[in-house]
Amino acid sequence: MKKFKEWADKNLQGDRVIWAVVFTLSVISILVVYSSIGTLAYRKTTSPEWYLLKHTSMVLLGLASMWVAHKIDYRYYSKLSRLALWISVPLLLYTLKFGVSINDASRWIKVPLFGSFQPS
Repeated sequence: MKKFKEWADKNLQGDRVIWAVVFTLSVISILVVYSSIGTLAYRKTTSPEWYLLKHTSMVLLGLASMWVAHKIDYRYYSKLSRLALWISVPLLLYTLKFGVSINDASRWIKVPLFGSFQPS
């Protein structure tokens, strides 16, 4: 336990409560997906463990992305936010005019080779 605390102090700077909440919600989401996926897996004749593995890998990818993002200096995000604003407003206007309707919502942009993209 002492080694974990040393590792956490070194690598997880910031608010420990936020990190604890993120990890707790991640574990809960894995448990909820696994417990609720049985019927869908039965209908699609696949194993529930496949969905568990897929969701767990996505959660781990998200946690890794979050860890990398928290290591980057916040001033970089400040500069990046201006660029993101100049990109997002035209994308939202484009979506308003030419958006593709998916599930009765015209909030998607069709991107060739990538599928659909939601600019919001």
